[in-house]
Amino acid sequence: MARSDQARCWLREHGYEDIDELIQQIEDTYAAKGTKSRRSWWLALAGTPAGRCRHYEGITLPILKAARQREGYPPAEGAIERTPGEQAPKKQAQGRWGGRLRSDDGADGA
Repeated sequence: MARSDQARCWLREHGYEDIDELIQQIEDTYAAKGTKSRRSWWLALAGTPAGRCRHYEGITLPILKAARQREGYPPAEGAIERTPGEQAPKKQAQGRWGGRLRSDDGADGA
């Protein structure tokens, strides 16, 4: 399973089919525009660090308590939790950015 699908599979398995449909609408809009945007749906569903919903293509995504916990954000008022104690999968190392990161002064040898 691709990592981009992990959040969507989790949503369906935990009774959030309505939210998965919102994500599908966003992805359909991207495809229709020819946009090749990629999103971390976990980050999107966590809302902002201040606890506000995120918006994509005119669609407002709700905040999930499990997604906020996964991202290490503080609790947000109104965050959804349909099954008490549910937990999102833990973050996994991402190979693309796992190497040496560019320093702020640009002295990375690139």
